[in-house]
Amino acid sequence: MLFLLLAGTDTLLGLHGDIAFLAPSPRSQALAAVTQDGVLYILSEDNGVQRVTDSVVAWGVSWSPDGSRLAFIRAGRIAVASGTKLSWQSQRFARPGYPAWLKDELVYTGDGFLFVGDKRFPGFSLVATVSPNPLTGRVAYTDIEGRFLLEFDPATGETDTLFSDPERLALFGPIWSPDGTRLLVSRAGPGFWLWDFESGAQRLISPGEAPSWSPDGKRVVYQVSRDDGHVILSSEIYILDVFSGTSDKLPGRQDRLSPKFGKEGIYYLSIGGEAGVFRMD
Repeated sequence: MLFLLLAGTDTLLGLHGDIAFLAPSPRSQALAAVTQDGVLYILSEDNGVQRVTDSVVAWGVSWSPDGSRLAFIRAGRIAVASGTKLSWQSQRFARPGYPAWLKDELVYTGDGFLFVGDKRFPGFSLVATVSPNPLTGRVAYTDIEGRFLLEFDPATGETDTLFSDPERLALFGPIWSPDGTRLLVSRAGPGFWLWDFESGAQRLISPGEAPSWSPDGKRVVYQVSRDDGHVILSSEIYILDVFSGTSDKLPGRQDRLSPKFGKEGIYYLSIGGEAGVFRMD
């Protein structure tokens, strides 16, 4: 059972059972939350806590740009819900990839194919994460081994190599900025890359993990965590100003993970499985 827990300016909600994933709406105060047992909820001031469905894969939840629909992986299919009602489902896949949006079209992978709206392209075996550029429509992804950051153009069927990590560490999880000018890509080591589309320049932000864009594309929020080789012991949140290159640490708790910008502030998960929001002045 999910319930709202208002406590000052830092804690927004709690859960009987751990929360695995949070996704703030890009247009409203609504918040999608997936529990560890795969139940998807939508929380909002107008409607409170609403259960959408179960069997949802955490990290596989994506709001449409206008905030009217949620796409997610459920029981081997890509599904879309409008509010709490399922409105569309794909075929069943043995290996479904995380859905993303290109304006009002759904973009995802499944069993070796890339789907952009009603178009299907082969050659995407084991690719799980894709990020379409909102300006060009080109789709960023990494190869199976994470050696290269690649970009596929659905209009021409051509693939370009953008760059690889100089230390040959695996790349994963590309995310285009909302304005389509910059790209974040994580790496299998301390830090993540910030890649400029126009200049081709790359900047390593290290240490840092789980980067996420602000709605205006001017800032990046990320975590810096400490572990013992097995479990995370502490984690703090930083905000990077993209243009100045400076980062500031959020004050307060040292157990905040997976930060994301939302209408109310920066949402996060705690190491213990709680969820909260840091409201900035």
